[in-house]
Amino acid sequence: MKWNSIHLEEGRKKYKSLTNRLCRVTDTARENGRMNSAQLEKHERQGKMDFFSRKVTHLANRKRKGSLCVCDKEGNVLTDSDMVQDRWKEYTED
Repeated sequence: MKWNSIHLEEGRKKYKSLTNRLCRVTDTARENGRMNSAQLEKHERQGKMDFFSRKVTHLANRKRKGSLCVCDKEGNVLTDSDMVQDRWKEYTED
């Protein structure tokens, strides 16, 4: 009984520690997002459109991992990037 309670307590402490760490990281990220928004609004109000448009472009062009699979004419799923590209060529030419 005592052995189990020791490991359960260690597990609880580790879980609480990880949860607190996750909360700190997400709070920091959320605050950084608010700061970016506030900076953008400030520069827009001041008429610094060059900075504003550059920052918006930077935020919008973040790399997003998308799905690289399409279906061929027979309905088979293609995942190889060369095959997907060839299928898009076929599709646009039809």
